[in-house]
Amino acid sequence: VTGVQTCALPIFMDGGYISYKCLNNMWDIALPVVISGEHLATIFFSQFFYEDEVIDKEYFEAQAIEFGFDEKEYLDALNKVPVYSKKKVENIVEYYSGLIMTLVESGLRKLTYENSQNELKKNQKYLSTIFNSVSDSIFIYDIYGNIRDVNDAATTMFGYSQNELLNMNVYDIVSKNSENTGADIKALSNNEHLIQEFIVENKSGKEFWVEVNSHATKIHEDETIVSTVRDITERKRNELELKNEAVEIEKLRSEFFANISHELKTPLNIILGTTKIIEMCIKDEKNLFFRGKIINNINIEKHNCFRLIKVINNLIDLTKLDADFFELNMVNCNIVNIVEEITLSVAEYEIG
Repeated sequence: VTGVQTCALPIFMDGGYISYKCLNNMWDIALPVVISGEHLATIFFSQFFYEDEVIDKEYFEAQAIEFGFDEKEYLDALNKVPVYSKKKVENIVEYYSGLIMTLVESGLRKLTYENSQNELKKNQKYLSTIFNSVSDSIFIYDIYGNIRDVNDAATTMFGYSQNELLNMNVYDIVSKNSENTGADIKALSNNEHLIQEFIVENKSGKEFWVEVNSHATKIHEDETIVSTVRDITERKRNELELKNEAVEIEKLRSEFFANISHELKTPLNIILGTTKIIEMCIKDEKNLFFRGKIINNINIEKHNCFRLIKVINNLIDLTKLDADFFELNMVNCNIVNIVEEITLSVAEYEIG
């Protein structure tokens, strides 16, 4: 920039560099260093003559006189100024241009690397904060169950230090009393979502229920399983209480139906027996008073008794069915005959 401000002749632009004559009447070449569109520096190659140009010695003699220099020493110094061919200057410019490109690329790579490392550290810190702030335990392990990483919640839940867990297998913390003994690795290998319940043990040997939510993924081309572990002991305790309560209610219901069926069936049997005795008595031909009306009423009484007994038997069968004590005996029936029988059974009560 300084050369441009003090140049005596017009500037020539060629291939990304600036060529001009300074106030000393010598050639200067400036090669700007630009990174990502920003001008950061300038490399100068200056104070020389071209072979094919004529040096104006009178101009330099005048300069020596003007500034009070020794004329002979000034011209001797002029003779020491480098003289290059245009080809050599082009080669020098090409060399410096290549050097600039190398420095720029190297600087960009370093800058990009540093930025990526800073971004990586920032992301790692961000993920680590999330990883260790969740309330559920997180286990990261391979398909063989070898633990690769855990969060802070895991160390709190199981009582082991992080180093202890990293030297363990996930199956080491699964209790022998658990129905499930391990994750379905095949299902997880197919990138399926898997939720399982386990009984686990902490470092002190205390057992508790957990729900394990597992996903399979690949980290650095290695098959990896990420599982979140949640303590569900309280939920399982409530489920067991509800189950026991439901069993008790069902037991009471069954006892109720059995008792009420017995209490209803016993008097009905007595009524039915008494009715049959009356029926036997009125068959005596000597006692013909109101014989027809009595027989009709007795038939109605018998019919309703049979209906009540059938309803009670159905209640008993329903109770047996709920208790898995009833065996079904299915047969094919003629639906037309059944409908006709039901219809004819009430035909005599039709209001004319």
